[in-house]
Amino acid sequence: MRLALTGRNLTITPALRQVVTTRLEKLDRLLHGSIISAQVALQVQKDRVNADVRVTTRGDHDLSGHGQAPTARASVTAAIAKVEHQAEKVKGKL
Repeated sequence: MRLALTGRNLTITPALRQVVTTRLEKLDRLLHGSIISAQVALQVQKDRVNADVRVTTRGDHDLSGHGQAPTARASVTAAIAKVEHQAEKVKGKL
C-alpha cells in the first residue's frame, strides 16, 4: 500500500503519521489486503482541521471520506471511519 500524507498549514508529526498508518492498516485488514494506494490531506482552517482521505482498491473501487474536528487526530479518525463504512458496504456487495 502506498501512502501519500500531505499537510497544508500543518506539519506532519511522527505521532500523527503513526495514527494514520494504524487506522489504514485496520482498513486494509477489513478489505483483505486489497488497498493499492491511500492519499490523506490535512488542512488547518481557523480553529478546525479538515482531513480528506481517498483510498483506491483492487476492483476499481475508490473510497473517500471527509472529517472535520478541532484536532488532527480526531479529524483523521472521523474521515477513516467514513471510509471504513463504505468499505463494509462494498465488501457486503461482493
